Amino acid sequence: MRLLVADDDDAIRRLLVLELRSRGAEVVEAADGEEAVRRALEYRPDGVFLDVLMPRLNGYDALARLRAAGYTGRVVMVTALFEGSRELDSGVRPDDILAKPFRRRDVQACWERFLAALGSSASRSGEGGAQEPAAGS
Repeated sequence: MRLLVADDDDAIRRLLVLELRSRGAEVVEAADGEEAVRRALEYRPDGVFLDVLMPRLNGYDALARLRAAGYTGRVVMVTALFEGSRELDSGVRPDDILAKPFRRRDVQACWERFLAALGSSASRSGEGGAQEPAAGS
């Protein structure tokens, strides 16, 4: 399983990377929204964990750019914002939300939802993970 974790807070990013790697994931990192978009489109991970409030490009704008570029992997927003926040009312919806501050059990529950969703996607499409772009796109 290939994942990307994007968060401008080094400590939070490292903690989440450690938790995901301990579950067997191969993880790459990004420190801001623009780097997250670039690395996700290059690396084509099965999923992306995006912080909402990052420099250069916030998580929801990064999500919008990823979807516009054809990225079909799962996206989990990592945020301390409340559901009613204006930032969450952008019209672009993530597949899941991991609320900050998070505990190991929160990451575990998110991981289990992530795997369950990938399993149901794989059974519907006949394959798992993010779709590779078509040649010439």
